[in-house]
Amino acid sequence: MTAVLLGSGLAGSSAGDLQSQIVAGKSAASSLKSQIAADSAQIRQTGHGLADANRRLGALQQQLSAREAQLRTVQTRLLAARNRLVDLENQLERATRALAANLVADY
Repeated sequence: MTAVLLGSGLAGSSAGDLQSQIVAGKSAASSLKSQIAADSAQIRQTGHGLADANRRLGALQQQLSAREAQLRTVQTRLLAARNRLVDLENQLERATRALAANLVADY
């Protein structure tokens, strides 16, 4: 009879251990599922943030391209204006020399 009591005690103890392991396993699984859900939400949020950043980057790149085109236009116009100024300065120099020569010739 003692053997039966010991055997039933062991069986009860083993069943209790098994039950507590099952509960612990379910708790761990639930905790992991919660962590996975939180990580997934963070990944989605980061993905949205990345998409927003990419959109802003695209807009900034378009603005940069437009500004670079404006810069090239201004540089071209500046070079043309500089060349025109040099031509006018040369023309003024020739006219000044011609005027001086005419004044000397008249006296």
